[in-house]
Amino acid sequence: MNDKPKVMLVDDSASVRQAVRFVLQRSEQVEVTAVAEHGLDAITQLEQSLPDVVLLDLEMPEMDGLSALRIISRRWPDLPVVVFSSLSKRGSAASIQALTSGAAECVLKPAAATPDEAFEVISRDVIPVLLAVTGRTARPVRAASTPVAPGAAGQHVDIVAIGSSTGGPMALIRVLTDMGPATVPVVIVQHMPPLFTADLAARLALHTGLDVTEAVDGEVMRPGIVRIAPGGLHLEIHAGARGSVSRLTASPPVNNCRPAVDPLFTTAVAAHGSGVFGVVLTGMGSDGADGARRIIDAGGQVIAQDEATSVVWGMPGAVVAAGAATDVLPVEAIGATIRRRLRHIVEVSAAGR
Repeated sequence: MNDKPKVMLVDDSASVRQAVRFVLQRSEQVEVTAVAEHGLDAITQLEQSLPDVVLLDLEMPEMDGLSALRIISRRWPDLPVVVFSSLSKRGSAASIQALTSGAAECVLKPAAATPDEAFEVISRDVIPVLLAVTGRTARPVRAASTPVAPGAAGQHVDIVAIGSSTGGPMALIRVLTDMGPATVPVVIVQHMPPLFTADLAARLALHTGLDVTEAVDGEVMRPGIVRIAPGGLHLEIHAGARGSVSRLTASPPVNNCRPAVDPLFTTAVAAHGSGVFGVVLTGMGSDGADGARRIIDAGGQVIAQDEATSVVWGMPGAVVAAGAATDVLPVEAIGATIRRRLRHIVEVSAAGR
């Protein structure tokens, strides 16, 4: 899509609304088509006309941002919401709560900023996110520094393992919805602190209709289940007498993360060898790159989300740079690709009987 995304701006401060609207319009990359003073005002306007994205403050009278966000996520689940608040420091309770309540991303609003500082923050941090969550691209896609790894067509798949971080909740909804019920277990690491991954699992279950819960220690990995690593614990996959089982550990953080993607990928390879189908979605840092390399070395396959649809192309970019991706795909193609390959493998297996 080449048209400018239409933005609804929601903030109780008239000066902030004026400044943000001015910068967004001046960029000529987005179009502000609606302005609301608080959450209730935003909901009322959304009943009449939907923009492409909502830019939402959290602290507001009448109806605060989190309350509005929950209503928007329930009534208009395909409408992305970007939280722009002084409470949105990465990893803060407010930002995690917003992400688990339906926000596509959270961007920190500077508490006190000169006009020049405000222009820089909005241009650097807000506009690229608005473009990314609406399917536009704020920057050209970089070519991989090394060739994409060769795929193994027709191979077996025993388990799908997914890693994500910044922007991950929205990406996970899209991927799992498009994938649908799987013929293998699906295991996920989303970088989140304790207490919030249960909310994320419930939200994914609501949006996708799949059997999504937090992982528990010692559960047999059955086809069709979707399990998310609890915040604060690594999720590992180990071979067992009745099939592979989940293991939760409080071992030291990996890549400064717990849960981390690399332990999931590495232990899944030890349990399933070439039967691991890895997916690395949007996220900051490089967690998952070493594990993806192990999947490839074992003969498995790895999809990395492309730069254009990633909120942050850190994790998937690191996988591509390591030559550890068999495919680099936009988020809207990943779930369908997994579904087709799983179906193809089942059909090949049935034909060979």
